[in-house]
Amino acid sequence: MQQNELTVTLHWDQDGMRRSAIATLADSTPSDLIPLLIEGCGLLNTRADGTPITYQLQHGSEYQRPLASDRLLSAQGVRSGSHLWLSVVPASPSVPRCIFTLPDGTELIISPRGQALTRNWLLGLLRLLHPEEYARQELLGEESPYCAVSNSRPHCVVRHSPEQGWLLVVDRDDVVTLLNNRPLASGSSEPLSSGDLITLGDSNGLLLQVSTW
Repeated sequence: MQQNELTVTLHWDQDGMRRSAIATLADSTPSDLIPLLIEGCGLLNTRADGTPITYQLQHGSEYQRPLASDRLLSAQGVRSGSHLWLSVVPASPSVPRCIFTLPDGTELIISPRGQALTRNWLLGLLRLLHPEEYARQELLGEESPYCAVSNSRPHCVVRHSPEQGWLLVVDRDDVVTLLNNRPLASGSSEPLSSGDLITLGDSNGLLLQVSTW
């Protein structure tokens, strides 16, 4: 395989069904790749009413921040073995979004459907999005802050409410969850805003920085 080629798993929606394929792509920019992918996947360029359809590429999952259109895939962390999502840009700009930024800078975008936070979920995304940092955490073993995150069942849950916005929900008193250094009791349901800090575990646990819009 040439050095400027990446073999990835590409995901897209077509006729109401989720489809996937292994694709070998030139290490180029999304703006150059997307027209080729639209044609290769047999996707439409316009809606029934004639309005154009705009597509975007996301790395890791369909809920991640879209890749910058003018930067090479490799410069944005895409490697052979990565998963790329070709998705339609939402027509409405008001779709709720919540991003958790890990200590190494990796961004995890939470689905509006909500997400239970577990060690496996966090490490699984870290392995996909930042394999070098994942390997470093593996070497740390029990000293890794990820070890403070519960894995037998959810440490806590993040979900979106149309009435209340993004919420951090805690249903356990046998693990520690801090919001802006304030411990949350079991049964808590706390609103989240940009700039909030969540710590999973005690003060030495895993720190997540929150961005919402």
